Amino acid sequence: MSGSASFEQLSFMVPDPDSDSDDGSRITEEEKRLYAAAVEASDGFDVPNLPGVIACCAIKPSGFNRKHVNPFCVAGMKHYNQDKKTNYEFVRLIKANFRMARGILFYLTFEGRTPENNTKIFEAQVLAWIPGEDSDVTEVYFCREKAPLTKTGYAEGSSGTSTDENAILPE
Repeated sequence: MSGSASFEQLSFMVPDPDSDSDDGSRITEEEKRLYAAAVEASDGFDVPNLPGVIACCAIKPSGFNRKHVNPFCVAGMKHYNQDKKTNYEFVRLIKANFRMARGILFYLTFEGRTPENNTKIFEAQVLAWIPGEDSDVTEVYFCREKAPLTKTGYAEGSSGTSTDENAILPE
């Protein structure tokens, strides 16, 4: 997980609905281990949803509206084209995860197409900065072709495909 706190440094809390206290309760070590394995295996592109868990800097499935996320996919595609000297165009968002980091750091999985109608799946890590005097609005850390799945269900250094409800974002 490049450029982020190690999983062990994160503090995970689950609010207890039967408690009058605001301090919540910790998730189990097994849940933490499974989450850490998913982050490690997919670089954050395919992580489980942990409903009700409060975790500073954790990567979570995004509920952001597609129209707000699509421009970051376009920025990732532009970065890839400049780097690889290709001419792909953004087609559609497949999945978006995020975490807070000097803004919103998106882990985007999307489809791109060439003028010859060849398509590929891409992954991009894009930071949407909190606007300020000395910052660009968007910074693309990388965009890459998604690697094929391995036996574990994840691609090496890349995510596996998702069929969960979080893969579909609202229009």
